[in-house]
Amino acid sequence: MGSHCTEDFKLVAKPKEEQIPIVELNECKDVQLQIRGKKYVFECSSWDDAPVGALGEEEMKSIDFHDKLIVAPLTTVGNLPFRRICVEYGADVTYSEMVMTGTLLKAQCSEWALVRRHPSEKLFGLQLATSKPEEAKKVTELVRREMVVDFVDLNAGCPIDVLERMGAGASLLQRPGKLKRVLGSMLDAAETLPVLCKLRTGDKENTLAKLIPDFQALRGRRGNRLNALTIHGRTKTARYTKTADWEWGRGAGVSRSYIEECVRSEVAEEPALQVIGNGDIFDYEVGAARRCEAQAMDAHLKSGLLTSVMTGRGALIKPWLLTELKERRGCCRGE
Repeated sequence: MGSHCTEDFKLVAKPKEEQIPIVELNECKDVQLQIRGKKYVFECSSWDDAPVGALGEEEMKSIDFHDKLIVAPLTTVGNLPFRRICVEYGADVTYSEMVMTGTLLKAQCSEWALVRRHPSEKLFGLQLATSKPEEAKKVTELVRREMVVDFVDLNAGCPIDVLERMGAGASLLQRPGKLKRVLGSMLDAAETLPVLCKLRTGDKENTLAKLIPDFQALRGRRGNRLNALTIHGRTKTARYTKTADWEWGRGAGVSRSYIEECVRSEVAEEPALQVIGNGDIFDYEVGAARRCEAQAMDAHLKSGLLTSVMTGRGALIKPWLLTELKERRGCCRGE
């Protein structure tokens, strides 16, 4: 009979010294109650257009994503237990599941459960989905003031129908003006908290490169700017049916990916953005078809063109992919 129960199957409590405490950050129960009772006071509600002193370079908390393994935000599956497994296999950066700003501001418990973080997550970011600048501003303020979070990210890359109807996610690429207003609101409220954005390469066609200089020029009320962009190498309409664009025009004598086109469209007059590549990272180098993608990805990293790479479905299928990427090897090849 195990030590956890008696011979007549009555449970026996473990001694306190043997119990492993469950530790989670960002429960924020008091904040939820205040929001539900409409007693939470948002600072941004009283802001006016008066100039505010700019932050110094040393005050801006920029995160260096170079050589960091990043696990993508995965709706419904990228939960806290899964992220803990990813950390064990080498993940340096993890994201919450996609958080709907409107639902969070209604203090819905299921949405607040998504912001929880485990202490083992070294760099943890909250991904927001919205098309409303005011909601983006309020939630970003909540994150900065009330949560233990290293950065906040705007979802402008998810193609699902629910977000399409809201005008959020990848639909924001159809309305670049609104996309910039949402990001501007997040920058205003974030102040020293780093702000990122995850996007696709366009709506029906690759158009993102034209927007890169605008992203470089974006500034918050304190002079803060975007920390990084994550570019998923597909358009919105491609969803997941086509191969991610790591090696654009291969077979026609052209070996430049659209992700590379986006990076090279940056203007010298503005500070460079960190760019993270994403899409179809399932193996480091397995099989001839995947080897071309792996070589293109690795070449971009070695040249400094990309800051880092992000994997989503690949880590979901086999979390040890993170070890393969970190060690630059394919486990199936025995390298």
